[in-house]
Amino acid sequence: MKIKLISLMLTLALVVIFAASCSETGDDNSKEQSAASEQSDISDNASANASSTETSEEDDFYDGLPNISFNGRDFTILQRTEYKYEYTNDDLVSEKVKTLISERNRTVEQRFGVKIKTIEQNGTWGVHEDFMTYIRNSINGNTADYDIISGYAAIMPTLVSDGYFINWYELDEYINFEKSWWSQDFISEMTLNDRLYLLSGDISLTFWESMQCIFFNKTIAASYNLNNLYDMVRQNEWTFDAMLQIIKDTYNENSDPSSQIYGYATALTVQIDVYQDAFNIPVTTKDSEGKPSFSINQPKTYTALDKNMSLLLTARIPRFARTKAVRIIQRNSSVRAGLCLLRSGSAPA
Repeated sequence: MKIKLISLMLTLALVVIFAASCSETGDDNSKEQSAASEQSDISDNASANASSTETSEEDDFYDGLPNISFNGRDFTILQRTEYKYEYTNDDLVSEKVKTLISERNRTVEQRFGVKIKTIEQNGTWGVHEDFMTYIRNSINGNTADYDIISGYAAIMPTLVSDGYFINWYELDEYINFEKSWWSQDFISEMTLNDRLYLLSGDISLTFWESMQCIFFNKTIAASYNLNNLYDMVRQNEWTFDAMLQIIKDTYNENSDPSSQIYGYATALTVQIDVYQDAFNIPVTTKDSEGKPSFSINQPKTYTALDKNMSLLLTARIPRFARTKAVRIIQRNSSVRAGLCLLRSGSAPA
């Protein structure tokens, strides 16, 4: 059995993909009846839509999806319990986000005649293997009562070679992969031999929530006359070396811990991983035929490692004695206002 779809999907496309999966369920007669009914729905709505198509296609947010009703069928998403706010209500996010999620789901349900449901399994890092085991067991045991999986990008690709998922490009009749709500870099990197089994984009709140950036304390910046940090970025002057110098210049050693100012605070997890992208060091590079090969083993990689190790590692490795200007913090911990100039991290949803 193949799971119908896997992605972190655009809301409206989500349901049309469900249409493709519906044709694979039930007996042959129900398939034929469903196909005939769907074709009738399309035909009935074709003339009504004809006059508005030309205008609609000029809209950047025009989805181009057919008008199909699935008569109240369930569309089920397997999601991680820790991030259930992506598809259902959760007190972990603001009321505004909860309201928008609810309105989004209701709009899709009404437009396509479906009922969106979710199955929740713990799946954050530390229990991620349990999530993967659940997927394998449910698919192999023919008990996978879900249509798509909203999973951990760091581990989901390992399931592709098991043959559980279908090729997204088989659904190109329903999906325009060039739309702005799809991650074009993700599509490019994950397409191999004209096959694409994973998608990501705006539908995933964690896609945006987990993006790493550098925050700065405006009060401390002003006290050091660093009033042009935004301009440095816009003028392509914000380099690692420039940042390191600012960090060192900002450090103010003080015997009173409550008055200690650090130039930089960071955890040693994903906040460090993203420097690979910041230094523009791809793990693989595709040739003219689209075949990837490892390209991470290059001098630029070692230069980037040296710079990061010099900045972050402790004196336990003498060659890389971390500057006192940097404070290592636990992931997701807060840094008291006024304690550091710069901090790497992500913004909560």
